[in-house]
Amino acid sequence: MAKSLKEIRVNEYQAFNRNASILLLKQPGGLESFFQSIGYPFEKSGEGYRGPCPQCERFCYIGIYGNPHPIYWKCHNQSCPMREQRNELGIVRNLLGLVKALDDERNIVTAIRQIAKFLGYEGHPRMITNMNLEEDYTKMLVERKEGSS
Repeated sequence: MAKSLKEIRVNEYQAFNRNASILLLKQPGGLESFFQSIGYPFEKSGEGYRGPCPQCERFCYIGIYGNPHPIYWKCHNQSCPMREQRNELGIVRNLLGLVKALDDERNIVTAIRQIAKFLGYEGHPRMITNMNLEEDYTKMLVERKEGSS
């Protein structure tokens, strides 16, 4: 059975998010530089980062090397609507969702453009979507695990 246009878009957003996250993690200081480029205040916190939640502006943890999202986040305010994985605001707690939530209009296209521009693919975000970086990510996870042993 053919996929609906919505299913195709969701799959493309997921692929873009995953590949863009991997590209940022591959670059030494890539995520930090990206946050600085969009004016997002953050600080190192353990293996991840912390910054303000885009909804309630309280403490938000940004984790790295996650699965299924290489970059993920969670608000720690118990009453924040962003705390739930499936929130009524339609924000996924991954890199793309964080950047979308930080946009005043909460526009996913604007978020994609910001990320693509930073990664050097301005005007060509589909190139990021179509990359095959799973082998790179697996290698990064193995190296990370070996380094912590």
